[in-house]
Amino acid sequence: MIKKILFHFILVFILQTAFAQKRSRDLLVLKNGDAVAGKVLKSDSFNLTLRRADRSTEKYSWQAIDSVRGLALRTPFFSPILGFTHINYWSTLQYKKIKDNAVSYTYRLGGLVSGHWSRWVQLSFVHSQPFKSQRLGIGFSYYFPFEYIEPICFYAGADANFSFVTENRSFFSMGLHPGVEYWHKKGSRFFVEMDFQRAIFNINQNASFSFRGGIRFSKELSRFYRKVNTTHKVPERRVKLGNRKLVK
Repeated sequence: MIKKILFHFILVFILQTAFAQKRSRDLLVLKNGDAVAGKVLKSDSFNLTLRRADRSTEKYSWQAIDSVRGLALRTPFFSPILGFTHINYWSTLQYKKIKDNAVSYTYRLGGLVSGHWSRWVQLSFVHSQPFKSQRLGIGFSYYFPFEYIEPICFYAGADANFSFVTENRSFFSMGLHPGVEYWHKKGSRFFVEMDFQRAIFNINQNASFSFRGGIRFSKELSRFYRKVNTTHKVPERRVKLGNRKLVK
């Protein structure tokens, strides 16, 4: 019992840490080879103002700047996933453990940030017998040893799901999912992963697992950096947001 509680506590901590992270958005690369992380607040033809990671602000001359790059590029994605699932749950109607092998469909919608992280919400359908199961949850993945823009990269993460199963006593589950991703062409990647789920407060404590594969369709919204590097101007909306935070 203690091991089960510890297992779920660690998963909750990992999820909270991943979703609560606040990282620098921009990277200022200087011509002398130095790099400064922070957030671009405003810019003109002569200077760029950066709020650094320590919350201080500093001006840099464009004559000393090589380029401005993104650390947390806004990259939304959508992933349809098809898998094979071995599911375990408890039937309060028949008062016995039930397990089944079934096909599962999962849809993820989320975003990629900071080169190594993806965060998403997902909706899963498991066509098991005698009851079908649906899961709605949130999760994250961490890419290693390289960033997710590399041709091949590995990842691992965790997710938490609310399960809707007829006559199933447990409605909440948490899991781990290691996987590998392969770059196909710009904007789309193939991946395969294993998913291990354990239902909380379920009489049937046997873990469920899935083997699945899918495609991630993504689009990098990096027009901001192209505009800053070519025109040395920051979009008006971002200037207003930056000034408002400075006042606070």
